[in-house]
Amino acid sequence: MTALATELLRLKRSADIENVIGEIARYFLSLRHTLLAQVEVARPLSAAVRTKLKKTLQDATNAREVHLDVTQNTALLGGCRVRLPGAELDASVATQLRTITTL
Repeated sequence: MTALATELLRLKRSADIENVIGEIARYFLSLRHTLLAQVEVARPLSAAVRTKLKKTLQDATNAREVHLDVTQNTALLGGCRVRLPGAELDASVATQLRTITTL
C-alpha cells in the first residue's frame, strides 16, 4: 500500500490516492457482503430517508449491510446522486434540468 501511494506521488497523481483507497476499502467490504455507497445530496438526509435508502440498496444488491458515505453538494439543486461499485444513479434535479434543456 505504501509503495502504491509513493508511486502515485512520484507520478504527480496525488489526486488519485483517495480514489485508490476508496476502491480498496470497497473491495474488502464486498468480501464481507457489505456495500459502501457514495451519496451526494443537495440537503441533509433525514433519518427516515437514510433508512429507506439503505434498505432499497440492500434489497437491490443483496448486501448484508449498507454503509452510506453522504456528502452535501448544493449544485445538485435537489435529489441525489448515488455511486456504487460499477454503477451510478443520478436522480439530481441539476441532471434532470440538463436533460430537459437538451431535448
